Amino acid sequence: MNEEIKNIEKRKNAPLSTNEWMSFFFVPLNISTRLLPSKDFNEYEEDRFTKFGFEKKLRQSFIARALGILFYITIIGTIILFF
Repeated sequence: MNEEIKNIEKRKNAPLSTNEWMSFFFVPLNISTRLLPSKDFNEYEEDRFTKFGFEKKLRQSFIARALGILFYITIIGTIILFF
């Protein structure tokens, strides 16, 4: 029983993997429209993080999304500035 509790705490405090971080960074916005009404990968992952209490992963996903949006704004601004 004690080992099970330690495993739960370990999973709760685990950081995002590189693949998860990159998915939140490069696809920061959810594209759900009438044509695509289903949830995307990021929404499912955030629902899972909330359901199982992965607070650290949830915080990191929000940070990765914010940095992803900032990245795309910078890229678009640079393209507009030089052309």
